[in-house]
Amino acid sequence: MNKRVKKKEPIQLGDAVEKVTKATGIKAIVKHLVGEDCGCDERKEALNEWGAKITSKINNLFKRNTNPLTEDEYDYLHNYFTSGNRMVRPSEQLRLLEINNRVFNQKLQYTTCGSCVIEMVNQLKIVYNAYSTTKQEGE
Repeated sequence: MNKRVKKKEPIQLGDAVEKVTKATGIKAIVKHLVGEDCGCDERKEALNEWGAKITSKINNLFKRNTNPLTEDEYDYLHNYFTSGNRMVRPSEQLRLLEINNRVFNQKLQYTTCGSCVIEMVNQLKIVYNAYSTTKQEGE
């Protein structure tokens, strides 16, 4: 029996933030304190546009579909790339692999091949820079 699996559409950034704020009760508290016009819808739309802009930029750079960075992944890459450290520790490689595999839909594994690690780090640096540039443009 051949079942067709419907591909799940990726959630947009603003929609994700809205889901989290609803699930945690933050949205209800803000609406209670500020009123119905709390700016949530405008913020959601702006985040959706920003997320789509970044995803499009990265897809064009790599000529393939990628998944957007999560805030936690962006923060990790920001700390990693701004630390000035040139060596990749095993624990760092595992976290970088995790981010790389999710963003690029790959199944790379831990390796001692230096050039393989450098290539992965360089690809993640391109993604990180695309986000950093877009963040600065939005400020």
